Amino acid sequence: KMAVEGALPPLIALLSHPSTEVQLHASGAIRNLSVNDENKVKIARDVGLRPLIELLSSSVVEIQEQAVIALRNLCANSENQAKVVQEGVLPPLIGMLRAFEESLQMLSAACIRNIAL
Repeated sequence: KMAVEGALPPLIALLSHPSTEVQLHASGAIRNLSVNDENKVKIARDVGLRPLIELLSSSVVEIQEQAVIALRNLCANSENQAKVVQEGVLPPLIGMLRAFEESLQMLSAACIRNIAL
């Protein structure tokens, strides 16, 4: 319902907000919305992939987690798999496989798994 009401474009815009607190909440909202099949297509269509990929390089681990979970969910859609690779998701995901935080290692591996389907 939120996507239909127009929540996606402003949420996607907030992914690039200078405040990490705003980024955290926006990426969490996108994460939650990304479990819906229709939203998976809308988020990718509304140019939500690039800002999520950029958040993988955030200095805030919680933001990285929200972004990689959203990308993992989005990559359950076969059309989005090629799109995220074209947008450059693989280098940051591969880097996250070597992260100190085990959660980032696990989540990046899960995202790569979904891309490889």
